[in-house]
Amino acid sequence: LAMANDPLLRTLGERCVNVVPQVERWLSAARQALLLHGAGDDASTRALLCVLALQCTANEFVFAVSDAEITASASLRARVQAWLRDPSGTQTPRDEELALAACYALLADLPGADRLLESDPDAEHWLAPVIARSVRWPLEERALAQRVQTLSPIVAASSQQVRERYEQSPYPRWIELPPRLRLAVEAPSTDPLDARLSRGEPLDILVAGCGTGQEPLALALRHPGHRIVALDLSRASLAYAVRMAGELGIEGVEFVHGDLYDAAALGRQFDVITASGVLHHLSDPLAGWGALVDCLAPDGLMKVALYSRRARATVNDARELIRSLQLGDDAHAVRSLREQVLGGAQPRLRTLLDSEDFYAMSACRDLLFHPLEHQFDLVQLAAMLDALGLRFRGFELAHRLIADRFGASRVGQASDLQAWDRFEQANPQTFEAMYVFWCGRDGSDA
Repeated sequence: LAMANDPLLRTLGERCVNVVPQVERWLSAARQALLLHGAGDDASTRALLCVLALQCTANEFVFAVSDAEITASASLRARVQAWLRDPSGTQTPRDEELALAACYALLADLPGADRLLESDPDAEHWLAPVIARSVRWPLEERALAQRVQTLSPIVAASSQQVRERYEQSPYPRWIELPPRLRLAVEAPSTDPLDARLSRGEPLDILVAGCGTGQEPLALALRHPGHRIVALDLSRASLAYAVRMAGELGIEGVEFVHGDLYDAAALGRQFDVITASGVLHHLSDPLAGWGALVDCLAPDGLMKVALYSRRARATVNDARELIRSLQLGDDAHAVRSLREQVLGGAQPRLRTLLDSEDFYAMSACRDLLFHPLEHQFDLVQLAAMLDALGLRFRGFELAHRLIADRFGASRVGQASDLQAWDRFEQANPQTFEAMYVFWCGRDGSDA
């Protein structure tokens, strides 16, 4: 309990998802001890409970759970449920017990959870942030999901399969926008988007597969005045995005529920289209990409992000293990695999510990348990661009050092994907964060 009031620990709980295995072990042990041995009502215990509840909500309860915890948390949850059914009864849970229950599952999932908002503590009360994240925010999102504008029904079987995954696990469940979502093209050095923005004219921007809204909201914050449409096939993800737009006071983003295969139904041409991490989850990535190209203005720009087969070698090893162990893809399966990796039982998967996505339930499911994923190399990417009549205009690189190393390698010009393929063969982790690149219509001066 001595650490409970540490400012760094409080910040971790309020604003971050922990990505340090040693800290996860400490937090898991603290949660277990408070559940099995009783939570006191002193200030230090309350501070620790608040951190744990916020952290567990943020990572969607990804921590391993012992059999004893399953039994005890179910019993605690049943007591809270009984009180929600009959608030006048004698089983009123203490605030500390409510926080402890929120360390294992959303309180919003309990029937009658909205009653917790009727006696919602004021903003200065230690339990207030726990009630906000475990009750108010989820209930708000469920209501917002029903009001999102619909473009067209999701009819493709593969799209329905992927939609169902993101309805269960909206990804990513971000808490704050990064200080600056980079859009600068690192190689070649000319930034085509900045060139367009410098003209001073409002742009029509489509974010295809916007997920939980991080990209369109960052764009709207950084470049106000442009017309942004954010399209996604998951209502749960869009509801998260709409709620976060309200939290941040960002207006001007139009959120639409629909399949990007049907993007033409928007009836518009876009100056900029982004498809970050979405095309590789389509049954036919080239067809989906083509549907977006059909909506691209003649001098428009497109930003695309696709998985590199070379960079995902460890992910593919993990998936082989998942299949061999017949783990399925539910929360228990995610926890089981993580326990093996964290415990050192799978040394060849140890590099997964370096991935931020390993440390939250929806992110880990997206990383290792996705039902539909394609991976590419740069030779394939060049062929796809040719087939679509698009010209490669440069990568967004994770670090400037990559561009420096590419130049020092003397494998070719930065505008040549064949040269980048040779570089990636020698440096297979270069595109660990996906191939993120800009392109435009062939022959366009955009």
